[in-house]
Amino acid sequence: MWALFSLGLIHVLDRNTPAYVTLNALYTIPVMIAAWGMGRSGAFGLALLATSSWIYVSFLVTGPFTSTTSLAWIALTLFAGFIVPGLIVDLLRRRILSERDLRLSRAATEDKLLESNELLSLFVHHSPIYAYIKEVDSTQSRVLHASENFEQMVGLPGSEMVGKTMAELYPPAMAEKITADDRAVVSGGKELELQEEFDGRSYLTHKYPIVHGGRTLLAGFTIDITERKQAEAALAFTQYAVDHSALSTIWFAKETGQIVYVNQAASKLLGYSRDELLSLTAFEIDPSIPPSVWRSNFEVLKRLGSLHFESAHATKTGQMVPVEVSANYVEYGGLVYNCCFITDITKRKQAEAEKAELETLNHQFQKAQSLGVMAGSIAHHFNNKLQSVIGYLELLPQLNKDEDPIKCVALAKEAAEKAAEVSRLLLVYLGNTAASREPRSLSELCLQHVPSLQNALPSNVTLEPDCPSPGPVISANVDQIQRVLTNLVTNASESLASAEGCIRIGLRTCPAEEIPTSHRFPIDWKPQEPDYACLEVADTGSGITEGDIGKLFDPFFSTKFVGRGLGLPVVLGIVQAHGGAITVASKQGRGSVFRVYIPVSTEPAISLLEGVVQSAEHEGGGTLLMVDDDDMLLMSTGALVERLGFTLLTARDGVDALEVFRQHRGEIRCVLTDLTMPRLDGWGLLSALRQLGPNLPVILASGYDKNQVLKGTHPYQPQAFLSKPFNLQQLRNALDQALATSSKG
Repeated sequence: MWALFSLGLIHVLDRNTPAYVTLNALYTIPVMIAAWGMGRSGAFGLALLATSSWIYVSFLVTGPFTSTTSLAWIALTLFAGFIVPGLIVDLLRRRILSERDLRLSRAATEDKLLESNELLSLFVHHSPIYAYIKEVDSTQSRVLHASENFEQMVGLPGSEMVGKTMAELYPPAMAEKITADDRAVVSGGKELELQEEFDGRSYLTHKYPIVHGGRTLLAGFTIDITERKQAEAALAFTQYAVDHSALSTIWFAKETGQIVYVNQAASKLLGYSRDELLSLTAFEIDPSIPPSVWRSNFEVLKRLGSLHFESAHATKTGQMVPVEVSANYVEYGGLVYNCCFITDITKRKQAEAEKAELETLNHQFQKAQSLGVMAGSIAHHFNNKLQSVIGYLELLPQLNKDEDPIKCVALAKEAAEKAAEVSRLLLVYLGNTAASREPRSLSELCLQHVPSLQNALPSNVTLEPDCPSPGPVISANVDQIQRVLTNLVTNASESLASAEGCIRIGLRTCPAEEIPTSHRFPIDWKPQEPDYACLEVADTGSGITEGDIGKLFDPFFSTKFVGRGLGLPVVLGIVQAHGGAITVASKQGRGSVFRVYIPVSTEPAISLLEGVVQSAEHEGGGTLLMVDDDDMLLMSTGALVERLGFTLLTARDGVDALEVFRQHRGEIRCVLTDLTMPRLDGWGLLSALRQLGPNLPVILASGYDKNQVLKGTHPYQPQAFLSKPFNLQQLRNALDQALATSSKG
């Protein structure tokens, strides 16, 4: 534009003027711009140079414009030199930009395609899938492309398989089959899926036809399914084994109790078809587990992982089958199940029952054998004591006047009391103890008794207590538990004889399932509570033979001459009365261990000091009615009653007693009656007296044990109980108790 304008002015000006020369020089500017334009865009620069040159030449030829033509020439110059080239340049610029954008777009597309090809190549290279493309004709199938991982299958990478036929890659028979399959796919135009075996491994192959460049090729991929096939085979075998298991019944139940799987053994055991069982719930099979218990048990199973227990399952006919259940918590597919392995233990239960029966018979036989020993021993003990009583009483009339008869009477009484002690110990052995029980700390009971035990032991024996405090709490009678400890320590001391030795007393809490069954007494005992206190007495003595362990708790059995033979039987009786058991472990020459198991109490323990209660004493006086069918007892006991300050009335049975009571109703303060009498016994008399005098104190006396007498249901209970034989102090205590209870009532 600048060139055109300069040339127009040059035409108007005189060539000889300085302005003309200056403008002529200025023409070089568009020429330089044209040169620059050619560098940026060849077409634009060329057009600018051509236009400027044309105008300049025209000027040189025609000379300066006249005044009449100068404006027309300038207009023509502007049109030809500015507008037309501008249009041409704009068109050329648009085309150039379009070509540049096209090149950039093509380059971006090529980059994306290259990236896609690289990703596809990486996928094929690292994929476990064997991919390939083949060219198939009527005679052969040749590889056009294959993934590199074919080296794992045929020993050659895919790049080296290109151009090779199936006969060059596989054994003849397999190559022939592959070629035939390839030909069928290409000619039929249908996909093919098949499983193949090659070199000991299993493969799943998928083939399909593709069209490329006007020809039909075969594409396909192969997957190694060896591990999957093995897993499927193992699963099928497991399924078959579970379904056809003859030893265990197996079923799965949901958290709701609905059964979702059973094997054939379950159908056979319960008499249902499989479909019938799948329509039932676990509660219908095991009636001992209702829905509420099932839900709580399932939570326990979830927490512990497994449970093992015995139960009974109902058959279709309603028969109950004893079973052993192993329940297992299983999570699968987002659901939870109870997987139960059930074992029919009918034969085992029958065998256990037969064994128990044989053991009972054997035990009874042993007891029958020991009964003769016990009877003879009892007769021996009583005869000895009675001989002492009779001897001292016979001696009384023979005494000189200066000899004290009280000594003979006291010795006779002592012998009689020892005879009574033997009978009481026999009742203890039978588990019939008349002692009250309270929650006590077993550790406190043992430690409080240790000093007296140590003092009673010979100097060659050391006592080592290990009783942690606080120890387990048991519901016990203090005197009886301490007698258990005394007898066990005494027995251990006798096993040491004169040798140096040690007796260890241990204490711990033991779960019921950990209590041994071997050498456990009573032999038919079974734990009824979850936890037991274990009192252990161990010695380093001579030990016990296997044959003697079963006889240890028989009355009057002893391997030594010392002792009277009731120490361990009394221990067993007390422990049995406390709901417990004893186990014995021993080896000759290595000592013995006696373990006493007593149920743990959940009540807080009462200290020994709290247990000391002073009984109230009541003055004698008034009338006491004594009822017994034994005249000698009426006389001897009546004398004791009178010694206590009471006036005595007597009756020989319950009927006579009621008549005496009616006659002296206003006088009688208390009634002392025997249990066993003709016509009307002690219980009958007690009921009748309660109707006549509801607050009348009644004492029931018997040679039987208190627990045995008072057990059962009776409409009325006595205010006190007296175990025969009793002495004056025991009679006084019973009267105090009866009168105190009556006054409170």
